Amino acid sequence: MGKKIKQVNRLYRLLSQVNQIIVRVEDRQQLFDEICRIAVEDGGFRLVWIGLINQEEKIIRPVSWSGYEEGYLRNIFISTQNIPEGRGPAGITITTGNYVVSVDIENDPRMLPWRDAALERGYRSLADFPLITNGKIIGVILFYSSEVNYFDQEEIQLLQGLSKDISFALEVMEKEKQKQNALNLLQREKDFNEQLIQASPAFFVAMDSNVKILMMNPCMLNALGYNLGEVLGKDYLSFIIPETERSKVKEIFNTLVSSRESTLNENQVLTKEGRILLVEWHGRSIVDEQGNTLYFFGVGIDITERKKSEERIVFLSYHDSLTGLYNRAYLEEEMRRLDTPRQLPLSVIMGDINGLKLVNDAFGHKQGDELLIYIAKILKESCRQDDVVARWGGDEFLILFPKTTTKSVLQVIQRIQNLCKAAENTTIPISLALGLATKETPDISLEVVINQAEENMYRQKLNESRSIHHALITFLEESLQATTQETKEHSKRLQEMAQQMGQALHLSFHQLIELDLLARLHDLGKIAIPQNILNKPGPLSPEEWEKVKQHPEIGYRIAQSSPDLISIGESILVHHERWDGSGYPRGIKGEEIPLNARIITIIDAYDVMVSGRPYKNPMTSEEALNELQKNAGTQFDPILVKLFLEIIREDQKDLD
Repeated sequence: MGKKIKQVNRLYRLLSQVNQIIVRVEDRQQLFDEICRIAVEDGGFRLVWIGLINQEEKIIRPVSWSGYEEGYLRNIFISTQNIPEGRGPAGITITTGNYVVSVDIENDPRMLPWRDAALERGYRSLADFPLITNGKIIGVILFYSSEVNYFDQEEIQLLQGLSKDISFALEVMEKEKQKQNALNLLQREKDFNEQLIQASPAFFVAMDSNVKILMMNPCMLNALGYNLGEVLGKDYLSFIIPETERSKVKEIFNTLVSSRESTLNENQVLTKEGRILLVEWHGRSIVDEQGNTLYFFGVGIDITERKKSEERIVFLSYHDSLTGLYNRAYLEEEMRRLDTPRQLPLSVIMGDINGLKLVNDAFGHKQGDELLIYIAKILKESCRQDDVVARWGGDEFLILFPKTTTKSVLQVIQRIQNLCKAAENTTIPISLALGLATKETPDISLEVVINQAEENMYRQKLNESRSIHHALITFLEESLQATTQETKEHSKRLQEMAQQMGQALHLSFHQLIELDLLARLHDLGKIAIPQNILNKPGPLSPEEWEKVKQHPEIGYRIAQSSPDLISIGESILVHHERWDGSGYPRGIKGEEIPLNARIITIIDAYDVMVSGRPYKNPMTSEEALNELQKNAGTQFDPILVKLFLEIIREDQKDLD
């Protein structure tokens, strides 16, 4: 009994000292530290610690402790989730809000995750209690004893009262902190507002109820050319506002008085030098409790330059930034405006650039943009001022011709085509597919007419595809020869040898056509490689060689851009692959390499060897054939090499 009385007395002293600390201490961490220390020193506990909930990590993190700890808390893991580490006493308290007592840690299954560490440090029983602020559990306080069955009901009630006192203290601290934060915030806002007004790039001005100037910030003073002493007490209307604007501004002040609402308006102000500025104002009146106007306050932005640029902005919003033509947004508005009976007949041209994607892939988007600009110039020159010429999107253009017959628009089409043919210094031969349709009667939808023009455009594109195909391939071949300094004779020799190989292999007519096209354009990707690298009179640096090795992939992309070249795209991509798999760009080998690519690799290598290069002397035919045979099975298809050798040597016999 004496021991129990002594134990209870210690707890009462503990409560008394804790209450003294609560009154004295204002810092939360200091409060926790003092409570833990006193609980151990005066309460006789082996360990006391306080843990707070970390919502992000879903754990209880110790923040203060005292007593025999020896690393226990540094390694402890207590979860707030429904897992074994969250079903111990502290986890239960956090979940339920009730205190929990473990009278015998060694035999308490709830303590299993921490039992061994606790027993090693002499912890035999514990009690934990929730810490609550504003009705929300924020943490726990735990008391450990070195005795089993240490905590009886009287002791639990006293400790429960202690935890409630701590919770109350935390709430008081929180409220005091919030109050102080609010006061600090108000002061910061006041200081900030004063600094903002002084440093702001906007105009700030205040006037009394008689519109006398009370305050003007440096930004407005600098813009008007005054110092503060020159404006204080002056009548705002007569001193700052131009005479032509005064009645308008006076009405604004009347509105501020009558409505008590803020206003947004624009008006002119006069500088000391007599210049006019246009200012956008947010104004309001400040009133007392009786509703009397104390002063007027205005925040303004100088929009003089902005107004000057608005027309430019409007222009850009309705024009294509690249070509300067109207854009689709403007065109759609014009379509609604012009779609009336008085504009009939209303004709439409839909135009599409042939080969723009090919230009972008072969020569880069800069060249493609130049082509678009050039064509836009042609379209603009070919039309009247009242005609609406617009970029419909991508490589398509749309032109509206109000009050214009089909016959007249056909003349426009002829002018466009003539200008395209006469174009010089363009990246690629200019070719436009143009479709025409005319709305003759009000009952036909303009959208239907546009669709008809588009169908006619695609029909023309289809009809001219063969000539376009020939022109593009011829142009690419000429560009390739100019870029790589390959001769027409080289290309012709490759075609002839390719045909011989193809016929010897009994290829179909279609395969022979593809092989012929590949012989002419297998190095198509070199168009995009800098000429100083391609024609360098000597070995390439590693960096230059890496650039050259990109040409099969570039050529493949170009081929994919043209329906006429898609069939040879794969062979272009792999014509530098090797039979043994050590080539590029894919590293494929053997018969994985398409047949046509294997053929071109052999005949191109042969012709290069016998023709020579600026930095390499030509070989004799026999030397070149021996080189092919030497590399058969590694670089070249051995069967095709054997066939090629037979063809060349047979040709040489015929010549002899």
